[in-house]
Amino acid sequence: MSTEQHNAVEWVVVGFDGSPGAEAAVRYAVEEARRRHAGVRIAHAMPVFPWGVGAGVIAHDVPTPTGRSLLSGAARSARDAAGDASVPVECRLLVGDRRDAIISAAGEDGVEIVLGREHEPSLLHVATGSTVVGVAAHAPVPVIAVAPQSEVTVHQRIAVGVKDPRRADAIVHRGLEAAAERGASLWIVNAWEMPPGYEALVATPAEREKVARSVTEQLETTIGRLAADFPQVEHKISVVHGNPARTLEEVSQECDLLVLARRAHLLPRGHIGGTARAVLRHAACPVMLVPAG
Repeated sequence: MSTEQHNAVEWVVVGFDGSPGAEAAVRYAVEEARRRHAGVRIAHAMPVFPWGVGAGVIAHDVPTPTGRSLLSGAARSARDAAGDASVPVECRLLVGDRRDAIISAAGEDGVEIVLGREHEPSLLHVATGSTVVGVAAHAPVPVIAVAPQSEVTVHQRIAVGVKDPRRADAIVHRGLEAAAERGASLWIVNAWEMPPGYEALVATPAEREKVARSVTEQLETTIGRLAADFPQVEHKISVVHGNPARTLEEVSQECDLLVLARRAHLLPRGHIGGTARAVLRHAACPVMLVPAG
């Protein structure tokens, strides 16, 4: 089912289930669409019930009205958030696996997917726990996870978490784009620690400073290649010796969006690593997962 068809060139897709996280995702998606001069496509996936007694009655009599009601409410919320701005709104009622349904809603014209997340995972929420991770791991476009309490920009700073400074061009470029779109500065963060048993190799402050200088130089070289296209974006680089997940969670308290790269993987379309999973659960700001490469 699709309603309120529009001719928008690009769409920001938002998964909706009526939860507080999903409501926040709709508001965030409207802001993203406004910045991009795009439309908002709200998708709700009706559940597929197990085979058994009453499955046909439940599937035909209950989910469809419920799904339509949820989408109608989400569309009203989107229009309210848009205010006087012209932001096209489209609704899609889908059936099946939530992850696959949300990804399919992006189609060929979706530029981002926005999902709400909850601090406490719940099977009742479309965009919590495994759904956020599943969509972020497989979607061909960036996925933004938004907490219920997330607000619009307040820090005027976008942060990018860089794991490997030798392969940072794509993620830094996406961070520069996000900062330019929001009129914000860019904070590039590399957090590192040695594997268990190898910390003795960087035991002294001098040894850690040597690592920090090397990483900073590599990242400055990357910025030098890319910054000419974003002259208005100021930047700073932080190289931190410490646990990457904890470091990025602290960084998230001081920025409006934290951008991470999805880990490259042999499986199709990538993989979500342990650091990204932890940050998705605990970050204080919205988190964008960008496809590898």
